[in-house]
Amino acid sequence: MLTLLVLYLALLMVPSTAHAAESIRLDVSQPGHDEIIEESPETVRLRFNTDVAVDTSEFLVLNEAAEPIVTGQPRSGSNDRELVLPIGTRLPDGLYTVQWRVQSDSGDQRAASFFTFQVGNAAAALAAMPPEAVFEDESAWVTVTGTWLQLLGTSLSAGIVIVWLLLVRPLVADLRYGRWLRRLALLGIGIALTGIGVHTVAGMSSGGAPLELAMTNGDGPGWILLLGHLMLLGALILTPALWRKKRLSRLGMLGVFVAAATLVPLAMSGSLSGEQFGYAAALASQWLRLLAISLWLGGILVLGVLMYLQIHRERQDAFLQLVSRATTGAIVSTIILLLTSLYLADLTIGRSLSGIETDFGQRMVTAGIIGAIAVGFGGVALVRVHRSRDQGKTEPGLRVILFLVPVLMAAALFAEASVSSIPNAREQILASQERVTLNVDADTYQAAIHIAPGITGTNRITADIAGRDTPVSDSTQALIRVSQPGTLEGQRDILLSPLAVCTADGEVIDTDVARFDSTAALLGVPGNWRFDLVIHDLELGAIEESFELSVSDQRQAGSIPPPPLRFSGLQSAIGIFTGALVIALGVGLYRIRQIDQEQGPQKLALLALTVFTVLALWQGRISHTPEAQAWNPIPRTVESVEIGQAVFREHCIACHGEDGSGAGDLASSLDRRPSDLTDSHMDTHPAGDIAWWIREGIDPAMPGFANSLDEEEVWHLVNYLRSLRHPVDDEPDR
Repeated sequence: MLTLLVLYLALLMVPSTAHAAESIRLDVSQPGHDEIIEESPETVRLRFNTDVAVDTSEFLVLNEAAEPIVTGQPRSGSNDRELVLPIGTRLPDGLYTVQWRVQSDSGDQRAASFFTFQVGNAAAALAAMPPEAVFEDESAWVTVTGTWLQLLGTSLSAGIVIVWLLLVRPLVADLRYGRWLRRLALLGIGIALTGIGVHTVAGMSSGGAPLELAMTNGDGPGWILLLGHLMLLGALILTPALWRKKRLSRLGMLGVFVAAATLVPLAMSGSLSGEQFGYAAALASQWLRLLAISLWLGGILVLGVLMYLQIHRERQDAFLQLVSRATTGAIVSTIILLLTSLYLADLTIGRSLSGIETDFGQRMVTAGIIGAIAVGFGGVALVRVHRSRDQGKTEPGLRVILFLVPVLMAAALFAEASVSSIPNAREQILASQERVTLNVDADTYQAAIHIAPGITGTNRITADIAGRDTPVSDSTQALIRVSQPGTLEGQRDILLSPLAVCTADGEVIDTDVARFDSTAALLGVPGNWRFDLVIHDLELGAIEESFELSVSDQRQAGSIPPPPLRFSGLQSAIGIFTGALVIALGVGLYRIRQIDQEQGPQKLALLALTVFTVLALWQGRISHTPEAQAWNPIPRTVESVEIGQAVFREHCIACHGEDGSGAGDLASSLDRRPSDLTDSHMDTHPAGDIAWWIREGIDPAMPGFANSLDEEEVWHLVNYLRSLRHPVDDEPDR
């Protein structure tokens, strides 16, 4: 009986087994999926897992412009499972998509799909760097609030201390006035410390040890540096001698220095913290800008307090001199604020409308407009304060204006703080040119799919996936199903591999966001494509989301802003500082020209500072090539550096030497000594510039290697040259 039962079950399995065996699947093709071949193939071969009918099979070969390629009639290969498609013409270098639809020999099974292959130019298949996750951080606005409180409090306290010590105290050394201003300065310290506390709480809400968060929050060491400066400045503010003595003693000079230095950690953070080329000059400009804002904010508050205490009635002569000095300082601060803001806007936004259209650009423009209005009201306040002194009474509306200016300054600082957690406009524009982002918002998941570069050709597809309430597990699987409606309606499944989320220097981040990626020629031809994201998690369940993407065959490079004006080296930073001194000295001499005609030494010093500023900035200006903003598409890994080293030894060692110092065997015979590739000047040039010089050469001695090296070898060589100063475990470059 048992034997009969087994035989009966076996008979039942025969039809289903035969049916399963006839399910059509492409086992192998020549050329293979995403294969790069040097020469045009004469035929395309496809081998299936079952016999297929030649007469009912359909094939279509398309180039990158979606134009069909002339082919011969398909025929059977070595057996009925293989189909051969003759290529009727020589294929030029480029990417080709093979779409197929076949029917089984028995006629009851059909299947359709597509694959791509590359002829020539292997560099076109290079994968782009994986993008950053785009999920909104729930604590983002808490962090913004903390940054704003730090900016507001530090600018307030630093401005009050500097204005009091340099402008007010030499004229009005009265403890009654100093007591009020000291309270305001301490309030600023308290606001800044509150901002630091808000930052820490926001970090702790996402998990982690408090000490670790304290050491890393607020842009790393800058947080500790800011905290230390605030504590030191607070101790000086609490010192009575700082507010009593009329003469600027050593303690007063220390107070001015500490107040100004407290702005340095703030200048180090924010949108310029990632500035890779010309950072010293950018830092100097940002510090001067914050100093100008602090002087405006602190100066108006000091003036308002003194008006409230009726100093213009009690000490008219001293008040007149104070207003004159305040007007001079306001003019100097406004000029410096305008120039540094323009320079920093060029670095972070650019000189085109494309930068202003980004979130970063709009917020910074808003901050600039509000700040300009505040400065305008401040100018009106100075005029009315002067009239109040002449009339012996407070002009109507003056107190409202003196109150409105700090409020507007605070609003401008908040708009500026809101960009602290997002990439600057230039980075946003370059990133948008390098990838397309598609967002999935489901009940249990959030996902962001990045396709780089998002045009026809080989792409790197990255999926950042996060659970809404529960982190994704290690067993989570992600798959992308790709199809192009309107063609042969084939589809292709791309299984994404898990990938660690890393920082810019390669350090793995412990995060709730799971990253998956794959490299494939997903988008073979332009047109409308359909993507299906399939996510399966044992704890969160499975979802399938669909969306469409319109794909072009070329990048939209017209909206990329031109390279910014950059200055490198410490001498450029010093030149910017001396430029500020030129402005201050020039305005001061202009303001006192009718009082003191003996200005020979001052004018000579002004001329010397001007010449030094021009020479320092001219010497430190970073020149640009047409490809200055090109990103290196090859990650700087050990393997890439080894390939680049082999290229260097074959083509460059004769002139630049074994170690790259420029002491090669042929160096002495050249009209110009080869560059020392281990020197610090290499850090001032973007990767795009270095790649351009490798391809095009540098007159008069260095030839171009455009005909000797392909694109991939050039970028590997760039990675090796970077490794001479920065090993591969350091920060990767662009």
